[in-house]
Amino acid sequence: MEYTNFGELELACYREGLEYGRKRLKACLERYDENLAETRNDGKEEYYRLIDKRENTIKTLMGPVTYLRRYYKVTDCETGEKSHQFLLDKKINLDMIGRFSYQYMQQDKDYVYIVRDKLKSGNLTEWIEPINASTTQLTLDYEYSSPEDPKSLFNFSDNYSFAQKGIPSVSFTSGEHKDYHKPSDDEKLIDYDALLKRTKLAFLVVWELANSDKKPIKN
Repeated sequence: MEYTNFGELELACYREGLEYGRKRLKACLERYDENLAETRNDGKEEYYRLIDKRENTIKTLMGPVTYLRRYYKVTDCETGEKSHQFLLDKKINLDMIGRFSYQYMQQDKDYVYIVRDKLKSGNLTEWIEPINASTTQLTLDYEYSSPEDPKSLFNFSDNYSFAQKGIPSVSFTSGEHKDYHKPSDDEKLIDYDALLKRTKLAFLVVWELANSDKKPIKN
């Protein structure tokens, strides 16, 4: 394709870069979902029966990404209780990652809270910490992971039920702020520089997990 000026060439390269990023992210998510499928019944507490694969679309800084992930019927082996889950959706959780908490406000954008239970969430920090140190270099704040956390935020996190079963899982979050769970939590208040760094860290962790021969250790 011929371009009449540098601007057209620059725009074409930009669009190709976004397209490449969307394709790589799709491949990464589907590869990680496949790894989860291979080890889903390693534990004895729950039995995961695959129902089918379903499409999901997420909004990213590169544009919408559509991918397939597996949908399971889950049976608690002790109680017989049944539920339905997407393992990929729950494994690593991103919850409110574009704002600043009361503690940080806008004084330090380079942080993210890691919400986990040290005794129940597995060893995912063995991936998170070295990847962060060599790339995003965010301050990893474990305040919400402390047993002394007065709000017990971990107990209300989306990855809580997985950790209770010993499945390695964490949440990334920017923490609570004045608009938390309010209609005033508007898109225009998102800090996209902070959002980009936190998303990048989560992506790199999932990428490494998807391509590593090592598997996270269950507690």
